[in-house]
Amino acid sequence: MGFSKLWNSTQPIRLAWFRYAVHHPTTVIDYQRGELVLAHFRGCPFSITVAPPPEGPTPTMVTFGWMPSHRATFTAVLPPDTTLEPRRMTIPRSPCGEVWVRVLYDVDWDGKQSAPDRTCLGADANAVLVHSVRQLPEGDFLSCLPGPTMVP
Repeated sequence: MGFSKLWNSTQPIRLAWFRYAVHHPTTVIDYQRGELVLAHFRGCPFSITVAPPPEGPTPTMVTFGWMPSHRATFTAVLPPDTTLEPRRMTIPRSPCGEVWVRVLYDVDWDGKQSAPDRTCLGADANAVLVHSVRQLPEGDFLSCLPGPTMVP
C-alpha cells in the first residue's frame, strides 16, 4: 500500500513505520497504545507579503514547498496589481518547520524565469528562500522585497 493511500485512510498505522515516515512537528498524536497510533495534521498559519517591483505592475508567481522535498505543495500566480501596495497571501496547510518559498516577479511577462525578472531580496540563484515556520498565535509570515534582476 502506497504512503498517500495509507496516509489518507482512517486505519491505524504501526508506530515504527509512523515515526519513520513522518518527521514534521505538524503531526499530532491523538492516541497511542503500544504500537497503535491515531494522529492528525496540524499546520502552522503562514503567509507571505509580496512588495511590488520597481518596474510597476507585473504578474508574480509564488511557489511553496516543504523541506527537504523539492516538490511544490502550493502554487499561485498573482495578477498585476495597479495599486502598487504590498500583497499578503496565506499558504493553506503550511507545516511548522523548514519550508521553501520561490517568488518570481515576471517583469517581461513571459511566464518563466529569465534575465529581466526579479525575485526576493536574499533568495538564492534559483529564486528560493528557506524559512523556518514557527507556531505563533497570529501566524508566521515572510516578507518578500524585490531583489536585483535575475542573472541570465
